[in-house]
Amino acid sequence: MPEERDGGAGRIRWVFLDLGSVLLDEGAWIQLTHARALRELRTTLPSLSLREVKGCLEHPPPNTTALQALLSRYLLDPEERATLLAQIRESTAEAYYRLGTPVAGAREVLEELSGRYSLGILANQRPEAHDWLRRHDLADLFGVLGLSCDAGYSKPDPRLFAWALERAGCAPHEAVMVGDRPDNDIAPARRLGMATVRVRCLGEHTHQEPQTPDEQADVTVGSLAEVPEALARVAGEQGGDEPPRVRGLT
Repeated sequence: MPEERDGGAGRIRWVFLDLGSVLLDEGAWIQLTHARALRELRTTLPSLSLREVKGCLEHPPPNTTALQALLSRYLLDPEERATLLAQIRESTAEAYYRLGTPVAGAREVLEELSGRYSLGILANQRPEAHDWLRRHDLADLFGVLGLSCDAGYSKPDPRLFAWALERAGCAPHEAVMVGDRPDNDIAPARRLGMATVRVRCLGEHTHQEPQTPDEQADVTVGSLAEVPEALARVAGEQGGDEPPRVRGLT
C-alpha cells in the first residue's frame, strides 16, 4: 500500500478518482454498445441503417447518453428500453475491461498526485476492475479501492463514499472526489462535505449538465492532465481550520 501523504498546503489528504471516463477510456466500449443496440433494433426494424441513427449518436439531447437517445427514438415502451439497455450492458461487460485503455497520461498524472496526496478509487465497477488496474500498472498507486463490487453499495449511494473514507481514515472535508458525472460523483460527494473536481472530456456523460446546486463541481476541467492544478487550487482555497464551503461551477 502506498505511503499516506498529508497533502501539504491546505487540508486535502486524500483524492478519490472515478474509473470510467476519468482513468479508463471507454470510447471503444461505447462504440461496441452502439453497434450492439443497432443490431438488436434491426431485429424488428431490418432496414434501419447506421446513417439513420447517426444524429442520435452524435447529438443526444441534454442529460441523455447517446445509447439512451437511440433506444428512446425507436422503442416507445420504457420497460422494453430499460430491458434492452440492461442486456446490452451485461453482454458487453467483459469487453469493457478488454477494450478499455488508460486515459492518455494517466500513470504520469497519478504519480504526480501520489507525491502530494493519498489516492483512492471510488467507482461503480465489477470485480474485473482489480485485474484491469493491475494489468495497466496502476493498482500500486492506490491505498483504497472503493469499488461497488467490494463494498456492496453503488454510486450515488453515499454509503459507498463513507465506506471508502472509513478505510482511508479520512474525514470528508479532507478529501476530494474527481469524477465525470454530476449526479453520481459530484452530488453525493458534496453532500458529505467533500470537495469536488469534474473531468469533462470523455465518455457518455460529457454533455450532462448539473440539475441542482449539489451537482455543481467546485472546479471543472477538460482533461485528466488538468487535475493536479485543479487540486492545488482546491487545496489553496481550503486553507484554514474550517471545512470547505460549497463553491459554484468554475
